[in-house]
Amino acid sequence: MEENHCNYRLFIYDIFLLMFEGITVGYKIITFIERFLFLFIPFILIANVGGIRNKLQLFKSRKKSNKAIGTLLVIIFMSIIFVNLPNFYSTQFKQEKLVASVKLEADKKIKADAKVQEEAQANAKLLTDAKAKLDAQAKNEAKLKVDAQAKAE
Repeated sequence: MEENHCNYRLFIYDIFLLMFEGITVGYKIITFIERFLFLFIPFILIANVGGIRNKLQLFKSRKKSNKAIGTLLVIIFMSIIFVNLPNFYSTQFKQEKLVASVKLEADKKIKADAKVQEEAQANAKLLTDAKAKLDAQAKNEAKLKVDAQAKAE
């Protein structure tokens, strides 16, 4: 039983820890509300923390249809919040978020290009090493052939 309480405390700590992603206090509040609605409320309902489902009429009912309706209403509510939450962000925040995502994609592309370039350089080095080895073998064979002809004469 103590293990469940520990998990609850860690989960609540994560919500407060993740809260400070915003730029200003308003964005921090919106981020906190977002985290609370999308993480905490479903967690409470799913884990039945404190027997919350027994206190809610649709979840308390013994009929499966009422429980299904309750679950469907929670899903619809969460979907509506998920769709409409970005409307609360200011244009400045949206622009900064867009710039950050573009910068992240550019960084990923730069890293991928650097990796491809490193692989190309490694392949070029292997190719030059193989060519040098073949040239050395060819010179050695030519020298052996000349030595063999010189001994034969």
